[in-house]
Amino acid sequence: MTLKVLALGGDGIGPEVVDAAARSIDFKFDLSKDLLVGATGGPAWDPIVIDGGPEEQDALLKLRHELDVFACVRHE
Repeated sequence: MTLKVLALGGDGIGPEVVDAAARSIDFKFDLSKDLLVGATGGPAWDPIVIDGGPEEQDALLKLRHELDVFACVRHE
């Protein structure tokens, strides 16, 4: 079985870091890459309220929901 992995560079992690991480994985996988725009906002946008549940209010949760995935591996 080959796992499908989507690597999203951006949000503080550049394409060079994603490439290095992909080379260090020790199992067979099908890698797709794309860019993820980093967080934006500030005090001027704090009053904005987005309707819906958590997956509609949080971009990362919405992305996980739309892709039907359950995990997000991030650096510490």
